[in-house]
Amino acid sequence: MAAAGSFYRKKMKTNFSKKNEEILLLELSGLARNKQKAGFSGAAIDWDYFLQRACDERLAPFVYKNISGDISGPAETLPLEIREKLKNTYYVTLSRNLIILKQLKSLLEAFSKNGIEAIVFKGLALAHLVYHDLGVRPMTDIDILVKKDDVSGVDRLLKGLGYSIPFDIKVFSSLNANLYHNSMLYENHSSSFGSAFVHMYWHLLNLFSYDSAILDKFNMDEVWKVSQTLDMDGLAIRTLSVEHHLIYLSMHAFKHGFSPAILFLDMACYIDTLGGIIDWEIFIRDTTAFGLSKYVYYSFYALSRVSAISIPAQVFDALKPGKASLFEKNFIRRLEERHWQGGMAWVYFGMNETLAQRAAYLTHAIFPSRMEMALSRQKDPSKVSVFDYFDRAFSALKNS
Repeated sequence: MAAAGSFYRKKMKTNFSKKNEEILLLELSGLARNKQKAGFSGAAIDWDYFLQRACDERLAPFVYKNISGDISGPAETLPLEIREKLKNTYYVTLSRNLIILKQLKSLLEAFSKNGIEAIVFKGLALAHLVYHDLGVRPMTDIDILVKKDDVSGVDRLLKGLGYSIPFDIKVFSSLNANLYHNSMLYENHSSSFGSAFVHMYWHLLNLFSYDSAILDKFNMDEVWKVSQTLDMDGLAIRTLSVEHHLIYLSMHAFKHGFSPAILFLDMACYIDTLGGIIDWEIFIRDTTAFGLSKYVYYSFYALSRVSAISIPAQVFDALKPGKASLFEKNFIRRLEERHWQGGMAWVYFGMNETLAQRAAYLTHAIFPSRMEMALSRQKDPSKVSVFDYFDRAFSALKNS
């Protein structure tokens, strides 16, 4: 489980230090705003660095599929060795995801037998809905949303299937959605190569909210009510509505500081593929009602600085904050320069509009409850120590 924790805490820098490699990677993944008409000479590219960035940003298998068979434009600059390595990432991803799909099928069958409803979102849902190819979207876990009343039953079921968590929660009724975590990560040590962690959610809000009232505004009953059913290779799955899935992807990208770049790709491909059926009025209405206007606005703004994807002007007009703090203005400036990594804690701080709200934010950010810290650190609450609080504060300052 320690490996899973380190994966989620790992800092991956989306800001590239070599411009040619950055431009080429964005172009080959279809994210570039401005196409490079002249292309690049092979001598201008550090290919080892390019490949490393493609893997770190989790774009490598998508890049391979995007350029497969293409021998013109920027793609023609790729050496055969690099193409083969990109191809390998695609087939490794495909093999692993086929195993994960089988794993999901077994889980959903077990859930159905026990009368448990579940919503599948992110990874596998996006692979089917948006990418139409299991080989292009790397994933490490199966994201499943269950109803709060079913959490204890799901916990028993998963443990019966051989899954485990870092610590046991004795009374699930005390485990409410909070400003830190809304989920538990389960691992199956006996599973085969390529199997995934199971990330069980009981609430979709999994970011540190600048406004505690958002928890009350975020209507989970509405999320369940308008969810949809899909046929995924003969497997019926329930997933989020088209509008709610995009709201979630925007929140998720913001929470992680838009890193790795696959978060941008998810949003861009989602809008490009499903934009024609997204009801933007419903999207605006629910984003506003859920209290998430600022998150979605900044995520869309960041996406517009990276990609050429078309986002309706009405969305920006409707969600644009009425006023921005100095912290937010600095954040916008960084977005303009495409330097968005780091300093997110201060962006959250600045999104609070009064001194009282900012004081409450700092207090909660520095001194979360023991259970919240346990969920954040994926450890037993009894083992949460003063060191965890000092380490949390130090990490926040270091990454600001």
